[in-house]
Amino acid sequence: MSLNIEMVPVPAGSFQRDEGEENISVITKAYSLGKYPITREQFLDVMGEDPSGKTMFSDMEEPVQTINWYHAIAFCNKLSIKEGLSPAYTVNGVSDWEKLAFDDIPKDNNNDDWDAITCNWDATGYRLPTEMEWMWAAMGADQDAREGAMQNGINRTGYTKGYAGSTEEGDEQEDMEDYACYGFGYTNYRAVVKPVGEYEPNELGLYDMSGNVLEWCWDWYEEVYGTLTDYRGASLGTERILRGGSWNTDAFYCTVALRGYTIPYSWGDDNIGFRVLRPVQMNDASLSALTASTGTLSPVFNAATTSYTVTVPNSGDTLTVTGTKAVANAKMTPSSGVLSFTGLSVGTSSEQILKVISQDGSATKEYKVKVVKLPSLSDLSTSTGTLSPNFSPTETSYTVIVPNSVTSLIVTGTADANATMDPSDGKLEFANLTVDTPSEQIIKVTAEDGTTTQEYKVKVTRFEELEMCRVSAGSFQRNKGEDNISEITKPYSLSKYQITRKQFLDIMGEDPSDTSFVSGTTDDEKQSNPVQNVNWYHAIAFCNKLSLLEGLTPAYTVSGVSDWASLAFNSIPTTDNATWNAAECNFNVTGYRLPTQTERMWAAMGAPADGQNGGINTTGYSKAYAGQGYGAGTSINDYAWYNENSDHKTHPVGEKEPNELGLYDMSGNVLEWCWDLWALKEDNPTGTLTDYTGAGSGSYRVLRGGSWNHKGSYCTLALRGHDIPCIRHRSFGFRILRPVQ
Repeated sequence: MSLNIEMVPVPAGSFQRDEGEENISVITKAYSLGKYPITREQFLDVMGEDPSGKTMFSDMEEPVQTINWYHAIAFCNKLSIKEGLSPAYTVNGVSDWEKLAFDDIPKDNNNDDWDAITCNWDATGYRLPTEMEWMWAAMGADQDAREGAMQNGINRTGYTKGYAGSTEEGDEQEDMEDYACYGFGYTNYRAVVKPVGEYEPNELGLYDMSGNVLEWCWDWYEEVYGTLTDYRGASLGTERILRGGSWNTDAFYCTVALRGYTIPYSWGDDNIGFRVLRPVQMNDASLSALTASTGTLSPVFNAATTSYTVTVPNSGDTLTVTGTKAVANAKMTPSSGVLSFTGLSVGTSSEQILKVISQDGSATKEYKVKVVKLPSLSDLSTSTGTLSPNFSPTETSYTVIVPNSVTSLIVTGTADANATMDPSDGKLEFANLTVDTPSEQIIKVTAEDGTTTQEYKVKVTRFEELEMCRVSAGSFQRNKGEDNISEITKPYSLSKYQITRKQFLDIMGEDPSDTSFVSGTTDDEKQSNPVQNVNWYHAIAFCNKLSLLEGLTPAYTVSGVSDWASLAFNSIPTTDNATWNAAECNFNVTGYRLPTQTERMWAAMGAPADGQNGGINTTGYSKAYAGQGYGAGTSINDYAWYNENSDHKTHPVGEKEPNELGLYDMSGNVLEWCWDLWALKEDNPTGTLTDYTGAGSGSYRVLRGGSWNHKGSYCTLALRGHDIPCIRHRSFGFRILRPVQ
């Protein structure tokens, strides 16, 4: 089993570790170090628990936190066993690392057996780096980008760096915000730990070596002097080393030379994590990666597989295939690791070999790469509906979305010159379409040689009409202020359920949901979970695309986007975008849109159906969850998926009780994007607001309703969440509104 822990090779070498010119550390063996700190998701997969401190914006790609040194040791051994490697660590009394439970690992108090742990430095498995291995890698080793760093084979200046990756003089830190999450992490708007890899790497391609979380090292702490070869810390001690600074420490702690330390059983700190090291095998003649500049590599790269085929589209005449050595000092032929293929023609293949020789010369491995150029279509069109993605000769799988009213259509392909098609006229006829069962057909293109083929798959999906619930106009008190009344003057329809993964896939052509956080045993159940990992831009694009599909007038205008029907999912920004931030909404058109936070809150409390017979709903804002006091349910567990009952996953929509209007999951499952720009509490207008559509300016959009990943208190009707609109998260989804005509 592999968790896809990316490793970066680090060469052997020597460096000056502090101001004393005689204080030299020598590392005699190369090694590989984790490209990123171990993430929450990786820790959960190996250990069965994620003890990390969780915030409203918690992300499983964040480094794991709130773990002690013993936890890090156990992770290394358990991961080694999973990958068939020999564990590095031995602890008296622990004989079965696979069955060792997270709760059996000591915490809160020191443990003599765990403190007396021994390390087999010759084992093949993962371990923690020593602090010297960590420091050597952090400074960039012999690749340190600062001029004059390497002197007579020794890095003499790396220890002075203000942060890993620095090219500034001495310990300057003017550009550190690009490389490290530190000083309470206020860059990018969040005073919390960040997902790994959001900042720039150092010279070796290692991320977060400064900041984000402090990292456990192997060593017991002691003061050291003089030349040290493969130094592994004191033989005894009371504190283990920590390196690298964190999100809630100031810039000083991010310097490459700073040594932190604490007791090994210390846990509960949400700024301590770790990364892993794996020894390099001198007789390893493997590649760690094989990539093609274009086309598709098959099978997916695995170091043990030595024969590959790259298929390239008809439009490509050249390509390169590049190999990366698993061991930095191994040799390759060609030495660059690059195989160049030119003059490619349809129906012929070209084959080359990349040879790897181990560092000690005892082993050789040859990787064979064959390149095949495929025939292609030059066009693909549909008689009705929307082809997704837009046609490209290199794209071989398409979906045509048609509204519920369409039961038949024709998709027509056109082949390149001298190629033939099956069917010969290139026409795929789809008839008697049903909502529940997509129909799929194939156009097969054959090259002039009669043997080289390419298949184009077309799936037609008839989009099921969304179930909508009518919400009447009305007025309500929105918080404790008796004068703070919100008026909604027009009725509207709100989707009965949160938009599901299937619905999003049908309209957008992609499902970005993180499937690690989706529940269900069948495909249908999994597809009926709410879509997640979508940002605000995705949500408004969905609304416009669905509106066009149903012949309605789109509500949203974004400068530069003129063809919403053909807009590809991958064209929608996932980083902050001023043009999409400036999207405008026409509230008077017929098309779908996101609800305003006022419209959503009114619907969540049950509108007039919440025991109000006309007049103003003065108590709905105080509900702990949507549906409270209504129906068969007696507690939040009957109405909402939240962190105490969700098993850390989303669930199929509609499994909990609805509120008074028949709306499901108005509390929990996923947070829902709303239209509004968010304003601070003190900047919110008071008094009566009529058809309020949000703040006039701001950087955030509103999120409402709580989620599977949050405490029950986030399910309260009055709570307003927010985030920057480009952010995608496993707990972010949406539902949609359609005006009543």
